[in-house]
Amino acid sequence: MAFPDDTYTYYSFDVDNANVDSDLTDRPVRCDLANLPTAVREWLEDTLDANGDGIRVTNESNTILSYTLENFAKSGGVVTGELVFKCSPTSASALGLRLFADSSAANAEDQSNTYNSAYDVAWNFEQDPSGSAPQLTDVTGNGYNGSSSGSMTSGDLVSSGLFGKAIDFDGTNDRFTFGSYWPSATTDVWSVLTWVKSDVISSSGGKAIINQDGAGWDDSFQHGLVPEGTTVNTNKRFACNHQDTASTVRTIVTDTTDAIIGQWYQVVTTSDGDDLKLYVDGANVATTAKNGTYLNIDSRTMVLGNRAAGGSRYWNGQMCFVGLSESVAFSADWIKFEYHNMTSSDNELINFTLVEPSGGGSQSNRILRPIYNSCLRQVV
Repeated sequence: MAFPDDTYTYYSFDVDNANVDSDLTDRPVRCDLANLPTAVREWLEDTLDANGDGIRVTNESNTILSYTLENFAKSGGVVTGELVFKCSPTSASALGLRLFADSSAANAEDQSNTYNSAYDVAWNFEQDPSGSAPQLTDVTGNGYNGSSSGSMTSGDLVSSGLFGKAIDFDGTNDRFTFGSYWPSATTDVWSVLTWVKSDVISSSGGKAIINQDGAGWDDSFQHGLVPEGTTVNTNKRFACNHQDTASTVRTIVTDTTDAIIGQWYQVVTTSDGDDLKLYVDGANVATTAKNGTYLNIDSRTMVLGNRAAGGSRYWNGQMCFVGLSESVAFSADWIKFEYHNMTSSDNELINFTLVEPSGGGSQSNRILRPIYNSCLRQVV
């Protein structure tokens, strides 16, 4: 028997396409194990080893999809953590996905390939910011790793992220610096996707989530709570400011609603070369045509949590994910689905159905206790 195949017990499931407005290709889809139906979670608890090595997600032909387990733990028989796998959600048809588990199977995680078809660089904030450099590792495997500075301690790595862990920035001097290597070449098509929560929202002093600039601010951007140069007389709204020359030629997109303290937000900026767009919580809230010659960015120092050129634009709050592309303007459909995948109570994963092969299947992953499906009908 070759694991996984039809001689093993598995759960079939699907991606809810209610929030998939067009077909998406090779996207990382997140599943909080705590959000799984009780029967599925109990099966994993009975079947997986302490490291979760034997978990797999496949298509209906049993081809293994790239996946990674983040923050996995099995304590007192209870499994926690997040399963992230790469698939292609469709707007109309079922995918026929399968979830397998076998305590005797070796680890087959492929974190880099799970993320790198969607992002050129991504960080999930799971490392101790006071540990050895680099304290923030690029999960795409492309090597865009960051180093912390300021007064960060191990206590700033918190378990209260929207999903998984997060880093808590103090608003005084905490930041991560990445050097002059993103993007790899000058580009006017790019995207920045962030998940953040602010502890302070005031009417003075913008706060940078991510910033890339240098002398003269040319070919630079700042993405956060109303960067300098905006025309809105409040710093309570998410915005992005792009500057295309050493003068003051700026293209700015700003939300129309004040942010709320202590609330998690998905905040996304995209450039297609002609328009700068801002999305908040899956919706396009502002679009501005380029002001000046271009919306280029080029390789220069990049910082999370403050301005790269200095000043006091320190982020005060948490970040749990940042992902960038240097060649794709993320589609509105991907941004919408990613938001719902991260925030819905079932992670947009539905129709879990137990499948046991005739003859009982492999002894190593058979059901060990009576379990119940979502309709509370006993399966034996």
